Amino acid sequence: MEALTLREIADALNGRLEGLDDLRAGDEQRIDALSIDTRALEPGDLYLAIKGKRFDGHEFVAEALDKGACVVILDEGRIAPELTSRRFTRIVVRDTNRALLDLAAAYRRRFAPRVVGITGSTGKTATKELLGRALGGWSETVVAPGSFNNRVGVPLTLLEITGTTAHLVLELGTSSPGEIADLTRTAQPELGLVTNISAAHLAGLGSLEGVVREKAALIEGLPLHGVALLNRDDPSFESLRGVAPGRVVTWGRQRGVDYRGTGVRERPEGGVAFEVNGTPIELAWVGEHNVSNALAAFACAVELGMPPADVASALRHCPPPSMRLEVLRLGDKVIINDAYNANPASTTAALKTLAALSATGRKVVVLGDMLELGAAAGALHEKIGFELAAEGFDLVVLVGQHAGDILAGMQRRVGNVTGVVSLRGTGEALREVPPLLRAGDMVLIKGSRGLRLEELVKALSPVAPPGAAESEPGGVCNSGGSAA
Repeated sequence: MEALTLREIADALNGRLEGLDDLRAGDEQRIDALSIDTRALEPGDLYLAIKGKRFDGHEFVAEALDKGACVVILDEGRIAPELTSRRFTRIVVRDTNRALLDLAAAYRRRFAPRVVGITGSTGKTATKELLGRALGGWSETVVAPGSFNNRVGVPLTLLEITGTTAHLVLELGTSSPGEIADLTRTAQPELGLVTNISAAHLAGLGSLEGVVREKAALIEGLPLHGVALLNRDDPSFESLRGVAPGRVVTWGRQRGVDYRGTGVRERPEGGVAFEVNGTPIELAWVGEHNVSNALAAFACAVELGMPPADVASALRHCPPPSMRLEVLRLGDKVIINDAYNANPASTTAALKTLAALSATGRKVVVLGDMLELGAAAGALHEKIGFELAAEGFDLVVLVGQHAGDILAGMQRRVGNVTGVVSLRGTGEALREVPPLLRAGDMVLIKGSRGLRLEELVKALSPVAPPGAAESEPGGVCNSGGSAA
């Protein structure tokens, strides 16, 4: 974050500067670091007391001051009784959560990077990582870390840009109506990319039509000179193209698109290979669905002016995001860790990926609940069960409240079902799954974030020094607040 004066910050937030003996001092005092977490706060930081479902930053103001925060941003009337006699500089606002977005929007307007906003039901993080890797070797680029894709993560990423930043790659997630529009107004992207749209976060967005409307807010919010990058293979394409205010660029596998993927095949060493308009692409990521993510990243990078051959070279060396079809060899087993999150589309893609991979032993699925699907949850889990039964995996372990729905779907397809174990939750899975596995098994672990099935991956790791787990070809052991 480049330094701002206290006055500039207060004006950006429409806030009231208090606690200075001479308020004119705010015109000179400069701040170059913001913290929302007292555990990471450094002396001289600005502390912003944001609020969440399970925490309230106002409860930690005293701790922030004790650690050396020079200024605190807090809500009107939220000074704790024990602080009323303590002198400290503060900016008082109506809502600190809104203040974080407002500060990021004002800060972003100071600079002129080319901003890319990426949203979609699946593939957002994968596409962001691929595009960020490509652009990062070509220009000074800021990429949202991990899954910083919500009303906290996006503004914090915006505050990382400087006057020399050429490109900013953001992931925009949502769990409720209006969130994408809010983030788009804050980030002001010039390029908007929608990976695909499917049933996800229906509990907050109500229906598939609600998901389309929410994701379309990114495209609607682009400037007239902006570029909408859309997946021609996705059923939502026409709806999204209809709201684009400027140029539309397409990618996909069908004829007539601007960036067409052809010749898709598995690489002998793992991952997939294909061509985009004649440029060969090699990707060390398992799963044919990642062709779409790489196509999207390729199209966006080339539209930003990067030479196609340079994009292809960068994609070849890009590791997959952690816990997203991350292929690991743990002892005598191959584990496919896809435990970061789950919705119907990503679960279907994961099952197809496991079915397509070659294995020396059994193929095993550990499948957890897909959360936040609202009233459609039962039917969508049953549909997954129907798809699952067709693959003929050797062992299926169902984890969570919707195990019965998945089993019902399997029974609807094949009648008598064998080789299925139902467990109530992750704690039970930690006890019951390891004894079920054999040497040589290839195990897919998939479930929504709330189940934390990555704990099972840890439980399956052999007792060995740190770093003993090695990557299988096509996967990389790497480390990573999110919305869909």
